[in-house]
Amino acid sequence: YPYNGVWISGYFGSGKSHLLKMLSLVMSGRSIEGVRLRDVFLKKIDDALFRADFEKILSLPSTSVLFNIEQHAEQAKAKSENAILYAFERMFNRMRGYYADSGPIAAFERDLDEEDQLSAWKASFKAKNGKEWDEQRPKALLLGRRAFSDSLASFRGISGDEAAKIIEQYEKNYSITVDGFCGEVARWLDRQEDKKHRINFFVDEVGQFIADDTKLMLSLQTIVETLGVVTGGRAWVFVTSQEAIDKLVGEVSKRQSMDFSKIIGRFKFRVALSSADVREVIQKRLLEKNESGVEVLRENYHREKDSLRTVFT
Repeated sequence: YPYNGVWISGYFGSGKSHLLKMLSLVMSGRSIEGVRLRDVFLKKIDDALFRADFEKILSLPSTSVLFNIEQHAEQAKAKSENAILYAFERMFNRMRGYYADSGPIAAFERDLDEEDQLSAWKASFKAKNGKEWDEQRPKALLLGRRAFSDSLASFRGISGDEAAKIIEQYEKNYSITVDGFCGEVARWLDRQEDKKHRINFFVDEVGQFIADDTKLMLSLQTIVETLGVVTGGRAWVFVTSQEAIDKLVGEVSKRQSMDFSKIIGRFKFRVALSSADVREVIQKRLLEKNESGVEVLRENYHREKDSLRTVFT
């Protein structure tokens, strides 16, 4: 599975983020007020072959994970050398409903979930403490540690000391690695009802975040490559950048360019948005009117044309 990356590039305002968000919504099978988004876009496709391809793609069940890399990875730089991996794991945990701000707590919830015990744990915690687990978990390892261990002891039928040791082990053993993260993604996919289920990570502003940082670029390449291999091509990564990927690579040193050549191969699918695309969106989606709209616009123009001329001047 050598190709599971899509690189969307274009100048500021060209619509990269908009395209990324639309793809994430359409591919996740979202519906709004009973209308499926895929049907809205299918109506716009005149080419029969492209329409058939689009329908085939959307027939596969998939989950979208959309995030801006700068908003999440920046918080990780003080915690981990691998800021990009931290952002991926954080958002993957949030998508599954786990506590994204604490790796140990998220690992605890994941293990319960894989045992089909997470709902039972939340009900048990509320029965014992009178409070929702989701509300209390931010302080579970600090101020609420005693309540956490007591609740776990009651839930598992063990002593308070044993429960405290289990919690301590989650804290000590927590680590973040590419292989560990990708393995989690693969196991999550395997647990889905439809074995063809896919997951797509939509990552905004990657180009600005990695800039000319060799480590960050290679980290992204490693994550994408490992996801493709471990999941059997069921996990894809879509990113946006203000620079085309080959231009980004071309501006660094020769030795770095050799390292970066791998990521160019991984992101085989590249979408370049030009200023022409922006003009087309403005003209066709915003300014073009139907017959009645043209008449209203014409009357308004004749009434306001002198004022418009003064404003433009």
